[in-house]
Amino acid sequence: QKDVLQKAAARAFERAVALAGGTASAGKGRRKRKHVEDAEDDLEVAVANEALARRHVESGRLNRLGVQLDLQNRWEEAASAFRAALKAAPAFEPRAANNLGAVIYKNATHRSSGWLEAEPLYAQARDLVERALKHLPGSAPLMKSFKEVQRLQASLKAWRDGAELKQLPVPKDLLEKAAVDGTLVCSWSGGGAKFSRMALNLLASIRRNAPHWERAFVVMALDKETESFLREHGVTTWLHE
Repeated sequence: QKDVLQKAAARAFERAVALAGGTASAGKGRRKRKHVEDAEDDLEVAVANEALARRHVESGRLNRLGVQLDLQNRWEEAASAFRAALKAAPAFEPRAANNLGAVIYKNATHRSSGWLEAEPLYAQARDLVERALKHLPGSAPLMKSFKEVQRLQASLKAWRDGAELKQLPVPKDLLEKAAVDGTLVCSWSGGGAKFSRMALNLLASIRRNAPHWERAFVVMALDKETESFLREHGVTTWLHE
């Protein structure tokens, strides 16, 4: 669609140039002057439209580049591409904004050292997704991103309310069953299979390097999808509500 827009603008530009050049030399009489003025106006519009079309095309190219980098889990590079796409676009581009929010969210989830570092990034991601959703209300991909960031913000609040690890609401029966010498190795996960595989990696590492702690390994699930995924893979878990 943007290629078609660019070609149409280029054709309009060429037509206006030809029209302006062809009538400017005729030059006399009110009608001819009006014709020249109209041609010059057409030329200005064509030039503006071509510039807009070029910016749309460049924004689209950068957005597609960001998507490819995202698929390769190169989130920082993808974020740079999406930011460039937003800058190149002649107006706010909701899809690029949503994509940027999504990769910021992923990068914060996977790379941050903890909630304190991740919190402002989650807030930034939420703001981008919310703004994009206002421009494209009802868009399925944008709604999905919004719900995911919203869920994570709720998890953040729940974690803050819980304060310290020792205050985590571990079910008593799980504590009695899994603890080794009264101790649990606790982690948490959310986002379903997409993000919970890290918990499986941690369990595999415990089995290999500290097998005596395997029974004590438990994971607090932040949503039902994650709880189901962990149970299917033999991980002791409970749903934090």
